[in-house]
Amino acid sequence: MSLAAVIAALSGLMVGLFRLRRVRDRIVSPFRKWHAWHHWLGLACAAFVMTWIVSGWLSMDHGRLFSTGALTRSEADRIAGTPAWGELTATVPASLSSATREIEWFAFGGRIHQRYRTGVDAQQLSVVVPAPTAPAFPFLQADQINVVISHAVGSCSSTSAVAPDDHYFPASEVAPAPVYRSICGDVWYQVDGASGANLEKLDAQRRTYRWLYRALHTFDFPALMTRPSLRSAIIVVLCAFGAAFSITGIVIAWRRLRLEFR
Repeated sequence: MSLAAVIAALSGLMVGLFRLRRVRDRIVSPFRKWHAWHHWLGLACAAFVMTWIVSGWLSMDHGRLFSTGALTRSEADRIAGTPAWGELTATVPASLSSATREIEWFAFGGRIHQRYRTGVDAQQLSVVVPAPTAPAFPFLQADQINVVISHAVGSCSSTSAVAPDDHYFPASEVAPAPVYRSICGDVWYQVDGASGANLEKLDAQRRTYRWLYRALHTFDFPALMTRPSLRSAIIVVLCAFGAAFSITGIVIAWRRLRLEFR
């Protein structure tokens, strides 16, 4: 979305408001028939169109006005630690279930974890380097995340699972897996319990960006995310208004062209 689109939409809104007339305690449009429908629908859609354009424009920010939410290279290295990759063999352990569909190894806190998935929403984790001393477990725990993030970043007050209705909840790639938030001063590190991946680094700028882009552009409001039917209904109604506004514009343009070429 360009600045020109924002200016054009704002100009159209201002012109539409100025053309309204007050007649006998009523606000009326000076236009008739298709033009009147186009006028009223344009005003009804204006707020939605403006927020859509601005939030869509912000989707292309890429760190220009707001932080990106990504870790710096030094932060990523400290969280991964210095695992001994040379000790990891290429042999798949015989203990793996025949239901295993995918195997992945990742470094977290200086340890190499083996992650094997048996389905879209099922997995097991185990530490393979150094030598495992505990049985496999489905997901990382809050205390494990807290130790690693506190050691890598420092000054972290707490680490806990993020509730699904939290304003800044990021979904894990494995549906049942928890997402943990480590609060380190003004910065929040949100870590996927399924893979140890940092889903987002939220500072004050990024938290503001969440509302200006994601909430306005996708209706990712917590109250609506917990009511998917209502969210879908609102989106459908707004799209219907937009479609009707476009249709009136097409009809008006077609009639104008017919007059021009007679």
